[in-house]
Amino acid sequence: EVKYQYQDIILKVDESGVSIRSKRLFKDTSDLIFKYQATQGKEVIREGAFEAIVKPQEEIHVPIDFGTFHPGEVILTVSAHLKEQCLWADQGFEVAFGQCVLGRYNDMPYVEEPLVVIPGDGDLGVKCQDFEVLFSQEGLSSLKYRNKEYMIRGPRPVFMRATTDNERGYAHHFTSNVWNGASNAQALTNMNYHIAEDLHEVSITYEYTVLLQPRVRVELTYYVRSPGIVRVKYHYYGQPHLPEVPLFGTLFTLSHKLDHFSYLGRGPHENYVDRKKGSRIGFFESTVKDNLTPYLKPQACGNRTDVREVTLLDHDEE
Repeated sequence: EVKYQYQDIILKVDESGVSIRSKRLFKDTSDLIFKYQATQGKEVIREGAFEAIVKPQEEIHVPIDFGTFHPGEVILTVSAHLKEQCLWADQGFEVAFGQCVLGRYNDMPYVEEPLVVIPGDGDLGVKCQDFEVLFSQEGLSSLKYRNKEYMIRGPRPVFMRATTDNERGYAHHFTSNVWNGASNAQALTNMNYHIAEDLHEVSITYEYTVLLQPRVRVELTYYVRSPGIVRVKYHYYGQPHLPEVPLFGTLFTLSHKLDHFSYLGRGPHENYVDRKKGSRIGFFESTVKDNLTPYLKPQACGNRTDVREVTLLDHDEE
């Protein structure tokens, strides 16, 4: 992030090319080579390189043919690299980058296919092809694909996370500690579901009462559709005179075998809503173990922003 904020070459990318502005005071950009790439998900549509001479404190626009795109979201990236090795970096070292997003990411499409719904005594099962999901009186309790169970413990509302080093400075862990208890002191007060007449969608809503003063109510709704899509809606009914909420999310446990992941979003390192410009949008892969940032003091870490999709894999790449 610091490197991005201090880069002396500013690259503003659009569908026609890139504007290159030099913040250098004495040297032009003859020591750099510029690379460009257009991607859609994992697919590289077009890539190449060019040279451009920009004098100190000046700006030029370089047209680029990024190719023909499919419908959907396209990520255009232009970066500047050292032509030769120098005292402080190796040949090919990236000194600056810029990106542009065209179009819109397309979610997995629904399939107009009836679901198999199995009501039980307080439970509700939903099946579609190789996909099975079970909702109990405690929440989403089972998630299977090809007869393999992935859900160890179902989602529940949480409002607290590990404190960061900045937050320790103003005693955030003390002033908002009431939410730590709220994450563990909540009651499931209501469950209801609705089955569409054509069986194309099933919605299940859980209502929780959080034991604070005043009481806080949250709703967690699951919408199940073919071919195995579960869309989640999470609603918090706020109350006045409560301290800052450190986290608004859910906590659930998946199989420990799912130790690899890939995602389309900002990376490759952790980034946050107020610290993400130095992370590029792209497709990245990692492991659960490597996603832990080794801070001197353990704290919240591993976050990613602008994530379009995440894939979790086990050793068998399933």
